[in-house]
Amino acid sequence: MNTTTLISIVVFVVIAVGIVLFSRRKAGGTSAYIPVETGISMLNDAFARLQQPGEHKPLCFLAMEKRVQYFVGVTDKRWLIVDAAGEAQDISRDQKFMRMFHQGGIYEANLIHPAFKGRKWQLYPEITGYPEQKSQLKAMFELVGFRWMG
Repeated sequence: MNTTTLISIVVFVVIAVGIVLFSRRKAGGTSAYIPVETGISMLNDAFARLQQPGEHKPLCFLAMEKRVQYFVGVTDKRWLIVDAAGEAQDISRDQKFMRMFHQGGIYEANLIHPAFKGRKWQLYPEITGYPEQKSQLKAMFELVGFRWMG
């Protein structure tokens, strides 16, 4: 193997690694997933710690933003968002949170709350390992006044 070929291979590998690292950073983190039941359990634990008197049990569902998981709970009083690292964010239902769109069997939530403005979540009605996803999404739509399309 001559020097030119070796340099070409090294340059190619460096560029490929750079592209992979940049795409992971841009996507908001690692592509490692946690099991859905673990995320929903983390969400329920966070709600138990923060539950207000008279607040009903949350509707829980998984939202995706590129390769990042968000476990979302909603009650009549609040939204609670827990990421795969277990960090929770609590948002009052008094504030506008999202606009919903439906395309090809997938719902897309355009987030409008200042803490999430400009971000987009994909809401899949069917999630492996969480058969309650569809019923929880439908109930959330009814609670917040969105129209279920499918």
